[in-house]
Amino acid sequence: MYAYQQSGAIGRMFSCDRFGKYSPVGCTGSICYCQDRRGNRIGDTTVNIGDSDSLNR
Repeated sequence: MYAYQQSGAIGRMFSCDRFGKYSPVGCTGSICYCQDRRGNRIGDTTVNIGDSDSLNR
């Protein structure tokens, strides 16, 4: 658990497809954003987690 906390991944939400690639939307805390298949954030647009479906996928 300690190593996971040190990774800074607490409060982050990630999903992957069946090939192990990141989904097009990632969230940190209650803020969501578009990301590429490697999990890198794309652009500056962010939305509240409740509005994550509004991001272009």
